[in-house]
Amino acid sequence: MFIGTTHIGLGIEANELVELVENVKPFKPLIITGDFNSTPDSAAMATIYKHSDLVDSWQAVSKGDGFTFNSSTPTKRIDYVLARGINAVQATVIDTQASDHRPLLVQF
Repeated sequence: MFIGTTHIGLGIEANELVELVENVKPFKPLIITGDFNSTPDSAAMATIYKHSDLVDSWQAVSKGDGFTFNSSTPTKRIDYVLARGINAVQATVIDTQASDHRPLLVQF
């Protein structure tokens, strides 16, 4: 199993997202987590899904908005646990203000 984390900056170009996806293609099973600074309906996330077989764990197993940002009054889902070759069974957003993002906890 391979696990990675990332923080994708604001204003990232589509070709940089494709490069990220290409770099992780050989690894399976794979989990990539992090702050993608993109909502699920964004062009950035569409690019990731178009060029990979990564699955959004929240979307696969949870209901509700999954908002993680900002931690005091979350209104956006920009943090992800993406996976391939392993299936999530449960996902929850933890109610804490230990960071400016709420943590996303996924059970596989």
